[in-house]
Amino acid sequence: MGENQESIRLLHTIRNMLIGIGLMVSALGLLAFGYLFAESTNLLQPCSSSAPCCF
Repeated sequence: MGENQESIRLLHTIRNMLIGIGLMVSALGLLAFGYLFAESTNLLQPCSSSAPCCF
């Protein structure tokens, strides 16, 4: 009985680790997408004198 409890606990730990890794990868993907979106809309670049600002 004790051995079964340990294997269940190990499976829960592995599952929680995989969920945590998945959340971290999702967060990094969102950050990368946000950065690329901001780069494509030129929000991060300062306005130059030749190009008018969009706001």
